[in-house]
Amino acid sequence: EVSASLDEYMLIPQNSPYLTIEENPGEVTVIFAGDPPGTKMVFPEADVKLLDVANITVEELSRCINETVNAKYGSALLAMGVSSYDISVSSGPGQSATTQTTLK
Repeated sequence: EVSASLDEYMLIPQNSPYLTIEENPGEVTVIFAGDPPGTKMVFPEADVKLLDVANITVEELSRCINETVNAKYGSALLAMGVSSYDISVSSGPGQSATTQTTLK
């Protein structure tokens, strides 16, 4: 459920120091600070997920998904006797990150 909620969306890092994000009815505009500065991309609002991360990397996505799973399901998992779990995100062979949570 958590990973499916991110599938087929343009994932945009809300906390990136290199992006300015403007949300308008029906669209999200991303302004890049790179070269050339001020380059803009406009996406349909329905196609975008803004994530509480600085970059869209396997490390950041693993942490973000882990936090979401813990917030939504941590209590239920603990009640079922689960003491810890790992969330792994991979973008290809040898390109993965894992975040572990110990439930208390």
